[in-house]
Amino acid sequence: MKKITFLLLFFISFSVCKAQQFDKDKFLPEIVKSLHAQKTANSKDILTTLFRASLDSLLGKEHSFSFNSSFFGIDSIFRGPKAKKLTYEEERKLRRNSFNISLTGDSSNNIKKIAGGFTFTIINKKDIIYTKFEKDDSSLLVRTERLMVNLLTGIQAVFDSKHKKDLAEDPEISMRMDVSWNNADEKGDFSNLDPFLVEALKAPELIEAVFVENNDAETFTRLEIAEAVSSILLGKSPLDETYNSVAEKYSRKPLWTFTPTAIYDRENEQGEYTFSTEFTVGLGKNLDRKPWELEIKSHFKIANDTSVKKTNYNNKPFFVSVGLNKVMMETDDNEPTMEFKFFTQYDYQFGKIPAGGKAGVFTLNSTLRVKVFKSLWLPVTLKYDPANNNFLGVFSITTNLGN
Repeated sequence: MKKITFLLLFFISFSVCKAQQFDKDKFLPEIVKSLHAQKTANSKDILTTLFRASLDSLLGKEHSFSFNSSFFGIDSIFRGPKAKKLTYEEERKLRRNSFNISLTGDSSNNIKKIAGGFTFTIINKKDIIYTKFEKDDSSLLVRTERLMVNLLTGIQAVFDSKHKKDLAEDPEISMRMDVSWNNADEKGDFSNLDPFLVEALKAPELIEAVFVENNDAETFTRLEIAEAVSSILLGKSPLDETYNSVAEKYSRKPLWTFTPTAIYDRENEQGEYTFSTEFTVGLGKNLDRKPWELEIKSHFKIANDTSVKKTNYNNKPFFVSVGLNKVMMETDDNEPTMEFKFFTQYDYQFGKIPAGGKAGVFTLNSTLRVKVFKSLWLPVTLKYDPANNNFLGVFSITTNLGN
């Protein structure tokens, strides 16, 4: 264990000499991994991180299958094993846009419509940009790592003071402690530490042993040390907790997309065109609370009026919706497992209005999403028309694959 401690101390001393430089290649991949896990299913519906597949309106007369892939997902399919590895910035840019296809079928599963389009990012501050990664976040990560080094040094000091005789009788104790600590650090799970490590962590003198390691370059309060010790005794990794807290902040930043789509109607043998835009942003700065998201969507479609047999573009529906999405349940790593969205929607017909129909319809809606297995979600949407007291339920299946 002395060998490991010496190497870690050497590394940290070198880092201090390098004026507290932030190792982007070391820290950012871990943050991005946590960030993708913490994104809500609602935001992944807007822009997938890799692949997204869904079956919509399963119980309706018309149901559809859609598949979305980010440009990074497409690249990962065709990129050979010998191809040059993408840098993080190159990968981030490929993730900002996606290709979308969908098939719409009737009750007999005959394909009625084929659609293809793209989703382009207007604003995406959820993805971390090297040049705009906040200094406070980078400093926090470096600081937490250094605290772990000082903590390990303190554990060594406490162990040496209590077990000199045991160490002399069994020199392999230190090796077992090293293996135990390194495995826990690699997995981010400190629940099965070597008993000697647990004993040192519970020792009252440990906090002072770590506190005396402070110097001009790195100063930790007794409270910071005690909180780190408490986390480890609960089986958690202070560094992983820091990754999650930083990722949580970025996962709540705004996302705004624009999606043009071209559709071919096989029954009427003509094209249709849609233009959609979607915006979402997290609300509140208290990261200890489960996230709230504001969502705004609008959609405009140019299609045919089916009451007219010849080719036409008289059907021009438009809608705008505003809602709030709330994460109801999440894992210890802040990964959502249940979400509830309430939103209002106003539909307006710019084109020809059907006989007996209304130009504008206002509805109250809600969507409950439940994760049933890994990336598989079951979203159920309930729509209510107050003017006509009508209810409509929409049942779907959605899965987002990969980080």
